[in-house]
Amino acid sequence: MAIRVDSASFSGTGICVGGSGLGVKGSVIRATTGTGTHGEGLLYDDWDSAADDNKEFRAFITSWPGGAALFVHEDGSFALTGADGSYTIGYRLDIDGASQGTTSETVNVGVLTAQQDFAASRSILAAVEQDFSATRPLLAAVQQDLAATRSVLSAVEADFAATRNLLAVVESDFTATRDLLAAGSVQQDFTASRAILDAVVVDFAAARALLGAVSADFAATRDLLGAVEADYASTRPVLAAVQQDFAGTRELDAAGQVHADFNAARSILQAVEADFSAARELEAQLTVQADFSATRAIAAVIYVDFAATRTIAPENLIGDDLDVIRPAVADRHITRSAVESRLISRPAREPNIRRAA
Repeated sequence: MAIRVDSASFSGTGICVGGSGLGVKGSVIRATTGTGTHGEGLLYDDWDSAADDNKEFRAFITSWPGGAALFVHEDGSFALTGADGSYTIGYRLDIDGASQGTTSETVNVGVLTAQQDFAASRSILAAVEQDFSATRPLLAAVQQDLAATRSVLSAVEADFAATRNLLAVVESDFTATRDLLAAGSVQQDFTASRAILDAVVVDFAAARALLGAVSADFAATRDLLGAVEADYASTRPVLAAVQQDFAGTRELDAAGQVHADFNAARSILQAVEADFSAARELEAQLTVQADFSATRAIAAVIYVDFAATRTIAPENLIGDDLDVIRPAVADRHITRSAVESRLISRPAREPNIRRAA
């Protein structure tokens, strides 16, 4: 007879008194019913996780095994006595007093029959086949990985062979370099190269100094040329005045003597221009400035003489003046004061002035 303290009837023959609760906690079942004469206890596999440790479990037998004596303890462990064979125990599972439905447990006693062994073997074989089916794709993947690894390994072996050849060349070069260094030729070549480099540095410094001197000479020449051009620019108005005086003298020359003197003066002007051209070609020499000063002095004398001619136009005096001017032109270094001295010291003649009508 079973006695249970609960608010609901547990069985038709039980007596229920008071509140709920009857059974063994899950933590106790897992700790004490893992092994036994015929295997695990009935409630051992009904525990799912640590969340069931504080729950109360109970097995209520609903189907007793035929031909065998069964005694079930409250924690689900049991003792079964009977002939060799398989026995089925049916029970209802209650957790914390709530029914979870009925289930069963098969217990084997003694040696199993051939049929049972075959059934068990078939189950194992099915599991093995299932595992093999899952293993086949893995094996194919492994074979594919092996093929890829072999290809990579071939490339690695080729790289290793090339590296080994390169290492042999490097070792050969190192040996040759070591021999050259031991012979001293490398040091000698380095010393010679350093000497050549020093000479190049010295040559570069000399070239730089020469370039500075050339630049200075060029600057001085450019300044001298500027002075020559300035003097030429100032001479041009004087020459223009001379030409204008020649034009006035030509109008006063009725007998043609002034015209002849004009031609002579024009020759003198051409000589002056030739001297100026020569002075420009010799501008890099020190005599350029002196020659140009002499030319400028001659032009000044010409201007003075023809200024006087424009005023009085004595044909005989013009001829005498030209006799003085012509030698002066030939002497490039004559000064203006020397020309004027020659003009003053010439013999005096009576002017014969003729004016145009």
